[in-house]
Amino acid sequence: RQRFHIEVYVAPEVAEQRIAAALAAGGTVVDDSNAPSLTVIADQDGNKGIVCVDVSAAKKV
Repeated sequence: RQRFHIEVYVAPEVAEQRIAAALAAGGTVVDDSNAPSLTVIADQDGNKGIVCVDVSAAKKV
């Protein structure tokens, strides 16, 4: 049963680090079919969260 749902918006250059941290804490990737734009991760209780890449935070060249 889903208890809550969180969306975390991060800059593109830190998305992989955030996902790795969630996995190191015991999370699992549920759906990465839209990666790198968004990755759905579940915690050990099955609560889902989404790591979303905030393209507006991308550095302009």
